[in-house]
Amino acid sequence: MPENMSDQPEREPEEKTAPPFEEESPEVRFAAEAVAKAKVELETAQRLYKQVREKAAKTIVDLREGPVGEALEETRCFVKKYPGLSVVLGTVAGFCLGRLFQKFFRR
Repeated sequence: MPENMSDQPEREPEEKTAPPFEEESPEVRFAAEAVAKAKVELETAQRLYKQVREKAAKTIVDLREGPVGEALEETRCFVKKYPGLSVVLGTVAGFCLGRLFQKFFRR
């Protein structure tokens, strides 16, 4: 028997692996089902997010090109054509909105 331990060849540590199971435990099946369900729900959420994002982008473009954009352009033209009347109408609208909100917030 050698006196010094360094004279013996070193053994590589054995890797410990779980023994193969023929049947999965209920906990493992439950976890696997939960992961599968989460994956399906994630894919559904990603698909819905993409649809909402595309719809929002289309709505923004439509508003800029559609009736709101046209209304803004007509308002700009009106203000350029009748600046004095625009100031008076803006003052009246501001006064009316101020009175309306004053009644709601004073309660």
